[in-house]
Amino acid sequence: MAWLLVRLDDRLLHGQVAVGWTGALRPRQILVADDRLASSGWEREMVEASAPEGVAVRVLKVDEVATVQPDEQAGSFLLLRSPLELARLVRAGVRPPEVNVGGQHTSVGKTRLLDYIHMDAADAAMARECAEAGVRLFAQDVPGNPRLELLPLLSKAGL
Repeated sequence: MAWLLVRLDDRLLHGQVAVGWTGALRPRQILVADDRLASSGWEREMVEASAPEGVAVRVLKVDEVATVQPDEQAGSFLLLRSPLELARLVRAGVRPPEVNVGGQHTSVGKTRLLDYIHMDAADAAMARECAEAGVRLFAQDVPGNPRLELLPLLSKAGL
């Protein structure tokens, strides 16, 4: 895969991503892969309209990512909501060498790994499945902060 970055972020395209990550990566486009968002015309239009200047934004269903050609991947930043969507891609044969795990916010039943990453047993199982398929998972909230390997964080949290 030739993606600039594949990132898990439950808020998908928001200020930190649009400014921080886009500024650091300088992608030519951002692909947002989310079934619910892709099925909602007005929400999809809002996300596409929130593109940083000079960067195209496309919203796809998760399964459509498997059809994105290598030339379109080059220079692109891919956003997914959670480890579940990443596992769906891996099962479909899409195996990015590494994935940035960003905002996975707290909700009922989630365990805190870092201030910005909360997961439950299902999230951890999906992350491990991806790692076993050869995908390196690292936690990093913003570009200037250090990368932390995700699997040791899961183990330390008992997940």
